[in-house]
Amino acid sequence: MFSNKKEVDKILGALGEWLDDLKKGPIDLLVCGGAALQALGYVLRTTQDVDILAIVYNRSTLENKKTLPSHLLEAASKVAKDFNLPYNWINLDVAKRI
Repeated sequence: MFSNKKEVDKILGALGEWLDDLKKGPIDLLVCGGAALQALGYVLRTTQDVDILAIVYNRSTLENKKTLPSHLLEAASKVAKDFNLPYNWINLDVAKRI
């Protein structure tokens, strides 16, 4: 699904644009796994999703959630349709295990 930094940047950029369109503004996410490593340019391997560990508030407070905020889910759904991604392309699966 995501095979390089450019693809991750494009998809997450689109997510930010949808959040702007929904008038919800930016949201800071703590991302881990393959998508995070690609976004940083550390790996060149394909990953299937974007793993969210927590939502970051005020650049210092992490909140581990069991569900994503509704406006983020709405924007993610629109991105999934735009790019033919699975509905759970961005998820809290890793966060739920810790």
